[in-house]
Amino acid sequence: MGQRGGTWKAYGYRNAQVTVLAPTGTISFLMDCDRQESNRDIALVKYKLLAGGGMLKIVNQTIKPALEKLGYNSDEIERIVAHIDAFDTIEDVTDRMDRQSHPD
Repeated sequence: MGQRGGTWKAYGYRNAQVTVLAPTGTISFLMDCDRQESNRDIALVKYKLLAGGGMLKIVNQTIKPALEKLGYNSDEIERIVAHIDAFDTIEDVTDRMDRQSHPD
């Protein structure tokens, strides 16, 4: 035990003892993290109040990989993400996409 690191070498250590917390606040944005906590992320759009005033709007970055896995092509994905960014919802996205693709 007197040696440096002797305790963990003798007994091992648990993952929880060496895992650091996720970056939070401004650091998370600098690291291109769209989540700031370790809880599940279910929101399509998040708003971050900035210390100097103003607000930052972030569309959930897991939407693109999820849509890719569901078989959407890149054009459809970009239009869906743009819709979520503009309207803060995924509701009516197909109606609007159809109208853009097939204008009357």
